Amino acid sequence: MTTIVSQLANYVPGTTHTKTEAKSIWISDAQCQIYNVDMPIKQARQIVKALPFALEEQIAEDVDNLHIVYLGKEDGKASALVVNKQYMDGLFEHQIQHAYYLPLALPFDKNSASLAVLNDQVLLRLSEFKAYSIQKEAVGLFLQRFKNEFESIQVFGDLDELIKLEMESENIEIHQKTLDDLNQLIQSSRPNHDLMSGPYKVTIKKKNPKLDLLKTPLTLAAALFICAISINWIQAFQLDGKSEAVKNASKNYYEQLFPGESAGYGMKRMFRQKLEEGELVQNGETFTRLLSGIGNPISSMSSLELLGLRYNQSKATLEIELNAPSIAELDKLKKSLEQQSYTVEIAAANNQGGKIKGLLKVNKNG
Repeated sequence: MTTIVSQLANYVPGTTHTKTEAKSIWISDAQCQIYNVDMPIKQARQIVKALPFALEEQIAEDVDNLHIVYLGKEDGKASALVVNKQYMDGLFEHQIQHAYYLPLALPFDKNSASLAVLNDQVLLRLSEFKAYSIQKEAVGLFLQRFKNEFESIQVFGDLDELIKLEMESENIEIHQKTLDDLNQLIQSSRPNHDLMSGPYKVTIKKKNPKLDLLKTPLTLAAALFICAISINWIQAFQLDGKSEAVKNASKNYYEQLFPGESAGYGMKRMFRQKLEEGELVQNGETFTRLLSGIGNPISSMSSLELLGLRYNQSKATLEIELNAPSIAELDKLKKSLEQQSYTVEIAAANNQGGKIKGLLKVNKNG
């Protein structure tokens, strides 16, 4: 993580310190504050549930409008970062992945505090969970209030000389540091809190390289399968399409020979029948007529599950693969088709998982 030194030196209250590349920021805005409340509960999960009720007595604002992040517990007090949800919504809309409280980046030790001066704002850290963001003119009052909690203090940046003299008069040892020193601390820090949590957690989906490797072969296989099916259907319909074209041409020729003749419909029907009879003698029943003929008997039997169809052009036979609850149901379908002048053979009937997987071969009599 990086924080630009010039940003710290020229800090303007209400802005954030952007982290390069990682979309992470340090927040030093006064809208974010740490609150400490008495908490007799020990389990962290239960503390998180109880925090809104405990904080309600300290915060004048409705807790439903606040985002609360539990930090930890020390000396019987639970500590939490509290931010207005409207402020958090702004961070979320900008897809900020991580947001940290800058005062918690300041170092602390037993009997030692730290302070950073950022333009008109001052950051103060007294212990692990005691950290503040205050206006520069209020720093003297804060130090006066907490002077008994530390014996020495690290000061990052330029602190008012009068305040330094006041601390020295209280025998508080001052260690002067620069904002460059603070920047190095921030770069090496590993925060144990993140404001972008709970409802504000930004999830980044990671691609699965294994799935990406499989995607192209699977797509290719699916395309080849569709092509193969399409070719079979085209071949199956080509012959029937040609004969249909001949019939239509013949009808048109008859209408040209006998325009407006009253007996034309009967003559066309006889002409068409002769063509169909010739076709049956040469090629047998076509795939499409067989398919249309068996459709109603199969669909009327709801217990049957159609698995596949295959047309044997040389034998003019339609092979039907289906599941039936019993052999009796296959025999029932066979008889139903035979009543419509079809020749039906039950070529196979195997018991698979409580169902009968059957194969019927169907062609037209005559």
